[in-house]
Amino acid sequence: MESIEWGAIKMEEKLTMKTRKDEILKAYEELLAKQDEKKEDIDKVKVEETEVEVEKESKTATTEESPTYTIESVVKGVADLKLDLNRTLASHFTVKIS
Repeated sequence: MESIEWGAIKMEEKLTMKTRKDEILKAYEELLAKQDEKKEDIDKVKVEETEVEVEKESKTATTEESPTYTIESVVKGVADLKLDLNRTLASHFTVKIS
């Protein structure tokens, strides 16, 4: 029995000069089908790995970009906004009264 190797796939069929063309084509098509299956498996693995990486990156980006609010910073922000509003209103009414 001869072993014919095409790429990483080995055929364990005995191919001789008498082998008919259709048998050779059939063996070749089987090899192509096996190779396509391997490519699909590899592609699936790559897609899964990519999805995992994207998920990890999005989780890290979310935690890194989240602002750190404290009660003091929120209270100070509200107080600053109130002061700005009072100044704006005071200057606006002062200009109209004059």
